[in-house]
Amino acid sequence: MKQSAIDRKVEFIMEIGKALHVNGVSAQNLEEALVKLSNKLDLQGQFFATPTVIIASFDTDEGKKNSMTRVSPGIIDLQKLMRIDRIGDSVLADKLSPEEALKHLHDLSQSKRLYPAILEVLAYAIVAGAAAIFFKGGFKEFYLSIGCGVIVGIINELTFNNALSKSFEFIAALFVSLATALLFSYSGDFSIQLVTIASLIVLIPGLTLTISMTELATNNLAAGTARLMQAILTFFKLGFGVAIGTSIVASSVHGLKFFEKSHSPFLLDFTWPALIAAAFAFTILFRAKLLQYPWVLAAGIVAFFTTQSASMIYGSDLGAFIGGLAVGLFANFYARFRKHPAALISMPGLILLVPGSIGFRGIASLVHKDTLAGISATFDMFMIAIALVSGLLLANIFLPPKRSL
Repeated sequence: MKQSAIDRKVEFIMEIGKALHVNGVSAQNLEEALVKLSNKLDLQGQFFATPTVIIASFDTDEGKKNSMTRVSPGIIDLQKLMRIDRIGDSVLADKLSPEEALKHLHDLSQSKRLYPAILEVLAYAIVAGAAAIFFKGGFKEFYLSIGCGVIVGIINELTFNNALSKSFEFIAALFVSLATALLFSYSGDFSIQLVTIASLIVLIPGLTLTISMTELATNNLAAGTARLMQAILTFFKLGFGVAIGTSIVASSVHGLKFFEKSHSPFLLDFTWPALIAAAFAFTILFRAKLLQYPWVLAAGIVAFFTTQSASMIYGSDLGAFIGGLAVGLFANFYARFRKHPAALISMPGLILLVPGSIGFRGIASLVHKDTLAGISATFDMFMIAIALVSGLLLANIFLPPKRSL
């Protein structure tokens, strides 16, 4: 075998690994997928993946080859993830050569975004409004959350792929807190905390936290620790942004005091419309095709109502475990039935379960020097995350997806 052929195989494996990483695949699933591909190509590979680097060592006919690729966490793109999975499956089935697959990967990396910017901004607003309903807010909280969600969406577009992208969460939290605090200074008859959390709910790294706990539970200690610190840092970015914005308004308006007003609930139960709308918005934000919307909605229904019902009977921790188990089983069934990555279902389903809002409240309390409340909320966040991960891992035992992703 010529050295150039081996180099092309190694290049393909590292490129597909980078593509999977950028689109939100966890370390254990990424490493498992790369091992399968390297074995198929007669390259006995060993892989070490973290949120910032993929290191590989290959035993080939020409001796040992080492490779390292520097990567940065990207935006979850489920449509691209499905296409990458198909490319990998085609190589495993001998339908594509590594050279042809590499060309497909390069074409995929150059493809345009699936949805226009205006639709993604609308999706941020929809999620914020739905979150206000899930948190039992009133009509005023609902409308204000939608407005602040638009602000978050616009900031996302303005900071996308430029120098400000690393400060996106802080900037969004700052402007949302400025807007809510200014409105509160004029009226004061709404729950400022509920509106703030609902508006920023998409940015709260509950999903990142859950993935990090999964990596730690599967002995991917370096990847799990790095991703956990990434989640904690994002919590602090959001917390400091809210604290600074609130402080600016408080110092500008004489005599202004912020207090948590008890909000009046909706006259009707809008849970179902909110769930239907949120599933559509997550389809847009996770960049899945609209054909996947019924599956995303089904995952949301399974996640939300299973967790709600179980929590009322057994408490929040066990309710999260049962919810994680239900989402995991449903996602694995989907993967076996449709021959698609289970992540297409598990990620949108988990987003309704992850304990991000609890963690945000904990960080906000710590920033405002309410240490006891902050520690209590942070501990609750980790307990719910562990319960979710336990449910997902048990689902993989009861109903293995038979796929790396």
